[in-house]
Amino acid sequence: MNNTKKTDNIHLIVEIAKLYYESNLTQAQIAESLGLTRLRVIELLKKAKAEGVVRIKIINPAEDFIPLEKSVAEKYGLKKVIVVPSNGDDATMLLSHLGKAASAFLNETLEHDDVLGIGWGMTIYETAKQLKYYGNKRVVSVPLIGGGNETQIQYGVNDLTKKFAASFGGESFALFAPALVDNKDIRDAIVSDSKIKQIYDFWKRLDVVLIGIGTMKKEFPDVFQAIYKTQPVNFRELGIVGDILSRYYDIDGQPIVLDVHERILGIDLEAIKNTEMVVGVAGGVAKYNAILGAIRGGIVKVLITDENVALKLDRE
Repeated sequence: MNNTKKTDNIHLIVEIAKLYYESNLTQAQIAESLGLTRLRVIELLKKAKAEGVVRIKIINPAEDFIPLEKSVAEKYGLKKVIVVPSNGDDATMLLSHLGKAASAFLNETLEHDDVLGIGWGMTIYETAKQLKYYGNKRVVSVPLIGGGNETQIQYGVNDLTKKFAASFGGESFALFAPALVDNKDIRDAIVSDSKIKQIYDFWKRLDVVLIGIGTMKKEFPDVFQAIYKTQPVNFRELGIVGDILSRYYDIDGQPIVLDVHERILGIDLEAIKNTEMVVGVAGGVAKYNAILGAIRGGIVKVLITDENVALKLDRE
């Protein structure tokens, strides 16, 4: 082959490789656009690898993050830390990574007849989306708080709880009550109902809890946002850095109780802390203080987060 023909061939290989790997065209589409047969395109794609035009490197993030996971776990006395890629500013991809990691961890951790407590929020919703059928473990799934606004799917805790029960071949129990009622007397009356009391009894024997970790920025269900518009709370002045199921805490994880809490139908931070396996799923540096507070306060025992947060925790 003369040099001119060889150069032309390399140009064609590069062009095909770019169309296939960068533009995501199919082999058939490339063949049609360049006037080649599909077999010729396949042949040149093979040459692209053989001649080093295309180099494919497989990276296992789990292996890369093992030293970081161990370091953070040892530093904060956590049972386990799972780190996923941060993916820059791609919040959707980050949620997907966190959800996949959380669903896989639950599959490894949950045992037959365990009682699983389910929180709410986008990371819990994403974890539910990533669930598969993991066999008949007869896991009992219960919500940890009453319902939020049903138009916000991440707060539809009864529906989320059903999905977790179905994935582990178990049974779910619903908390048919709003997360927030008008006053303490109504809350006390609802809690006295036998079906509601059954959920509260489950909270005393939880084996695993799955929770998201929130900040104070537009992450409340609509019903709570409405309250804080009419009765403003200066979260910063109070030292509040995060919330778990609308229970608030400071940078050291110490609970900060507001008047609104006596109207909430939901588990409190102390009951969560009494659970041996509390899995907190949260990522993004904007949540760093909320995550740090949850760790320092001993609320979270297992942390599933992203690389940027983990690196910052490691340097703290």
